[in-house]
Amino acid sequence: MVGRRFDDGTFTLDLCIPGQVGEAWEVVGTFVVTLDSGATLSGSVSGTFAFPAGGTTLPADLALVVTGSTGTRRPVTGTIAVTGDRTESVLFESSLGGTFTADLRL
Repeated sequence: MVGRRFDDGTFTLDLCIPGQVGEAWEVVGTFVVTLDSGATLSGSVSGTFAFPAGGTTLPADLALVVTGSTGTRRPVTGTIAVTGDRTESVLFESSLGGTFTADLRL
């Protein structure tokens, strides 16, 4: 199945990531993505944020496993890979720019 391609968009992850400068921070948690239609995808998230010493840009490699959906015609499952760079211009507020690749099944 071929879906629509979107050039950009936004999503929110609410994470608490313990770690130290110079380490890769392990990410483990849950996520909810809300689409423009109001439909949601939810599941587990895992991966890493690298935190190089002296840097404000953190390379990110995340895997979102979709296990639930609401507002869709049929249940949705699959994976979403998120790779890119996280920047934190204000303490505790960050953005992630990169690639969001989905392999979803209806």
